Amino acid sequence: MALLRDISFEARLRDIRSSGRLNSRVAVAVEWTDAGQSLRAEGYTVDIGAKGCLAVVPQGFAVGQKLRLVNLTNKISCEAVLVWRGHESRTGWELGLELQEPSADFWGLDFLGLSQAATGPPSCHRSRTQVPVFHRTPGVRSTFSLPMRGLRT
Repeated sequence: MALLRDISFEARLRDIRSSGRLNSRVAVAVEWTDAGQSLRAEGYTVDIGAKGCLAVVPQGFAVGQKLRLVNLTNKISCEAVLVWRGHESRTGWELGLELQEPSADFWGLDFLGLSQAATGPPSCHRSRTQVPVFHRTPGVRSTFSLPMRGLRT
């Protein structure tokens, strides 16, 4: 009988995604060109990451289609590719979008800091009960931190 390896959810998620995700509802617009005409649909995100997002938009697209994603909160835009299309709901299609060379402030968050806070140095182990803390100060870039209690080396 083969031994089953106990692989944590976090480890499997790291293999699937190249960066962490954060549940966050951000108003977005998706722009594209069809037959020489510029078109636009507005929706919202379900989760966001440094390199992409899951958005709900009232327009279906083909996987692989090139789009422009606009963050309606800060008006920053970025080229994106549709890498996954999910189910259609009352509010629109679930779209997995991969951002192409996004600016560091596209979402207005420091995902590098979040990633480092969540994983810590290789010699550290964190408790499963610790939750990253979101810090938002008007006029200052938002950041995340991880409480240091319970860390052991």
